[in-house]
Amino acid sequence: MYSIKKEQKLCIGTANFGFNYGLNKKKSLRIDNIKKILLHAKKNKIKYLDTAISYKSAEKKIGESNIKNFKIISKIHRVPKRVKKIDKWIIEKVKTSCKNLKIKSLYGLLLHDTNELKDKKKSKKIFKAFDYLIKKKIVKKVGLSIYDKEELNLHLKKFNFKIVQLPINIFDHRISNSHWLDYLKKRRIQIFARSVFLKGLLLKDKSKINRKFKKWKKNFENFDNWTKIKNISKEEACIRYIKNFNQIDKIIVGVNNKDQLNKNLMNVCKKGINIPKKFKVNDENLLNPKNW
Repeated sequence: MYSIKKEQKLCIGTANFGFNYGLNKKKSLRIDNIKKILLHAKKNKIKYLDTAISYKSAEKKIGESNIKNFKIISKIHRVPKRVKKIDKWIIEKVKTSCKNLKIKSLYGLLLHDTNELKDKKKSKKIFKAFDYLIKKKIVKKVGLSIYDKEELNLHLKKFNFKIVQLPINIFDHRISNSHWLDYLKKRRIQIFARSVFLKGLLLKDKSKINRKFKKWKKNFENFDNWTKIKNISKEEACIRYIKNFNQIDKIIVGVNNKDQLNKNLMNVCKKGINIPKKFKVNDENLLNPKNW
């Protein structure tokens, strides 16, 4: 059994609340199922939900669940080219999110695409919106959702960011092998680990992995064989690997039902696990799902 005496390290990812998410392309979850997941999460001291404006009906479903007192982090998607008053557009989007979620304020607001910050004029308006939202207590903390460490090099010092959501998993060591986890922790920036299952790819049976990933066939076989030797599930291996990094505050996981959540709760209570170095992949064509 797992302990529920203290706040859990898990954060519930809610992309599958709003649309077909992941490689299995299952339908978005029904509201009754979402209620069960969120109620069970609350009972087990999971405090955080990760969502986004772009997750279609996810925010509305969370609001309709009437399960209160979560710290909700949402993400602002790319600003459409037609929008001239960028700061006002962001503010209105965030207010709409709060309305859909049936809350007065967000715990966190992340920029979903850091390319938005490459244009100085545009970034100035984005930061103006962030300042307003923080001042009016509509948002407590602002942060970045990144896909590689270069985004931190380019953008971290442009604003007083307090949250970073970053990819890390058994194949993806780009950030864990750098100085960034220590640096972020030193600056008291919350670190949320994302893509811990690589959008479900790490959990698939090796015989059912799409041919477009055949270049990395050996990596998947090595991982599959290793979990069998260790007599552990792939889910357990993925989560326990993240437990090695004390700098990481929360591990984002998506679940389709209460049973999956229970398995993740049990796994996250176990100690970290060392993995063979040969699991590491450096190719962003695999590590970044945007390239699939």
